[in-house]
Amino acid sequence: LGDVYKRQLFDNVAVRAILWSAAVDGELLSSEMVVGSVALVSTNWEVNPADFSNTMTMTALITIDGIDMNEGSLAAFVGNEIRGLQNDLSLPTFGPFADRPMFQITIYTDSGGEGLTFRWSPDGTQTNSILVTSNPAITLAINGNKGSVTEPIIFTGTNDADDLNVIDNDH
Repeated sequence: LGDVYKRQLFDNVAVRAILWSAAVDGELLSSEMVVGSVALVSTNWEVNPADFSNTMTMTALITIDGIDMNEGSLAAFVGNEIRGLQNDLSLPTFGPFADRPMFQITIYTDSGGEGLTFRWSPDGTQTNSILVTSNPAITLAINGNKGSVTEPIIFTGTNDADDLNVIDNDH
């Protein structure tokens, strides 16, 4: 009695096939293949503000391939831990960035000095997210405020297949 296990991913669905067979004296008596599939669910980003004692705020303009993102979600991370999330945009009606979409995000911390990474997603999930960066990089500061609607922190990213779905200790 033996079995073979194979798993493959097709369009966010995991497919698993198991082949069962039984043989006596080298003669195949029975064989059965069971195929199952399970939809992989993209978990929406979430942060629990009550888990942290301090905050920092930031106003950001996100551009992907040179285009302002006028929808979606911006998430802030320390390592792999989400520390801030903004799903709603503001459109200032004045200043040099008038009518350009801004993410006004609150970032949570217990201590300052932590380096942050940011990801933008059209649907608020890690699966479809894109790494966005600013120059200089952003470090958490307790009660800090980075950017404004007249001088936002500008984050840029590319819709590059090599960056999609990257989850590691740096993002």
